[in-house]
Amino acid sequence: MRFPAIPSALMIAAAALLAQPAVADDNDGRLRRPGSDGGEASARSFFAAEVAVDGSLVSGAGAISSAKLSTGAYEVIFNKNNLHVRCWWTVSPGGRGTFQAGLVSASAEARSGTNNGIFVVTRNPDGVATDNAFMAVAVCR
Repeated sequence: MRFPAIPSALMIAAAALLAQPAVADDNDGRLRRPGSDGGEASARSFFAAEVAVDGSLVSGAGAISSAKLSTGAYEVIFNKNNLHVRCWWTVSPGGRGTFQAGLVSASAEARSGTNNGIFVVTRNPDGVATDNAFMAVAVCR
């Protein structure tokens, strides 16, 4: 199947709209589009956490803390109020440089008792909670 040619001006415009913003130098978790003044109207928030198998926070952008609560259960706290209503989040098993597709799964939901945390569970292929490192990302409006 052949697709029609797309004019180069349209391709350039689409690329400009989809360009990824750069991380702020102070690494406070706020993303800013190049040339923006950093005001709330032009800024979006991005938060990330790399969590070790023991629950310790390895690294992060806007992550305050992490902890292992029980086997395969963790919490991650971010520097963002109203995380539960203003953000979307996802988690992936493993840390930087590791690939574990099919070996372990990870899921996240809002952490009860706080408005800036997520609750993460990592499971083995049989669905049993098991300790595992993971990375969590939240993108906020």
